[in-house]
Amino acid sequence: MTDDSPNGGDAPSGDGGPRADPDPGSRDDIADEGGPLIVAAWVITGVLVAALALGVLQPDGVGAAVATAVSLLLFVVGGVVFLWAYAIAIARSRTAELAVANTFLLMGSAPRRVQWHFYGALGVQTVAAVAAASIRPFTAVAFGILAPLSILGLMAQWGVRYGQFSPR
Repeated sequence: MTDDSPNGGDAPSGDGGPRADPDPGSRDDIADEGGPLIVAAWVITGVLVAALALGVLQPDGVGAAVATAVSLLLFVVGGVVFLWAYAIAIARSRTAELAVANTFLLMGSAPRRVQWHFYGALGVQTVAAVAAASIRPFTAVAFGILAPLSILGLMAQWGVRYGQFSPR
């Protein structure tokens, strides 16, 4: 296995400080630490896809209400989680060199496996939301296009908590 980290084999602890990696060639422990965020990304993706499908099938009934409620809830929660990550990033920037692409989009700061999970969930949510909005364009189902912010918020949380950054 190769080490994708930009600064060697050090893996960050939850407080942003480096700690020795028991196996310098492996970054699996970092993914394990952020595992709940990855699981949450896939769970909310499944919930959104199911809600949007229900909204497409029942655009004037309960389905539209469920799709709208889930979409708006994910949008609001995603925004709060993103702002929370931003606050953590501000604090962490005192000791580490953070960049927007590395912190919030996981470019170069996360193992490829973690990136694939988050980008996969983001892609599924985006495709599902655009498809639902295309099928029912002038209904409440179109609110689904707001929901992918939830994945961006989770990506940002993973980046600021577990991402690899050069020391300042």
